[in-house]
Amino acid sequence: MNKINKQLLKIIEDYKRDSMWFFDNYDKFKRYYRNKYVVVKNEKILFSAKNIRELKRKAKMKNVDLTTAYINKVPKKDITIIF
Repeated sequence: MNKINKQLLKIIEDYKRDSMWFFDNYDKFKRYYRNKYVVVKNEKILFSAKNIRELKRKAKMKNVDLTTAYINKVPKKDITIIF
């Protein structure tokens, strides 16, 4: 496997791990981030934002690469997630 493929595989694995962490811990933080976008990296919430514009501004300010972070919006009301 070449260097680029290894890097892509790591990005995919990290994204999967962060998305699973998000859903595994959803009940713990949903009330704090209701109706906000949440940016997750390395199984940590880096920041949240009310809208995409704010999300991009905060990412730039904090030097966070959004192309490799897991991003999800916590809904206003509870939903059932089925895998």
